[in-house]
Amino acid sequence: MSKNWQLYQLRGQIHDKQGEGERAVQRYTQSIEAGNRTSDVHVMLGVAYCKQDRFMDAESEFNKARLKGHNDVVIKNNLAVIYLAQGKYRHVTEMLTPVFKENPSNQVVKANLAIAFFKLGDFEQARELVNDDFTDSQVIAISRQLYNFDG
Repeated sequence: MSKNWQLYQLRGQIHDKQGEGERAVQRYTQSIEAGNRTSDVHVMLGVAYCKQDRFMDAESEFNKARLKGHNDVVIKNNLAVIYLAQGKYRHVTEMLTPVFKENPSNQVVKANLAIAFFKLGDFEQARELVNDDFTDSQVIAISRQLYNFDG
């Protein structure tokens, strides 16, 4: 009986991959109720909530995962995705800049930070982040796409 939480978590992952967000949320919640004490299930539940634009619920789950000792870089990056979706670009830069300084090779952090700087119109900061990866013309094209992107 103690292994039921693993089955619920696996079913949640399957539903999530099939685009069945509400069923994924139900299964992840059942996994927690059945005794799943891992931080991973809270991250999975948070991601499932994000896909439904349930950002407050997602943020709560990511913070639960953090309290259970989940990798802080992963948690902050997931929170950054929420804040990007909400247009809280300054919040993203304040949170991810120190993370990037400690983890300059983390491409996901780098990309999310660059997006936030582009959306704030801080093209110099964004360019510094992506300069090694893109030509000047690519940076200009990316900035135009992001600046005009509405959601």
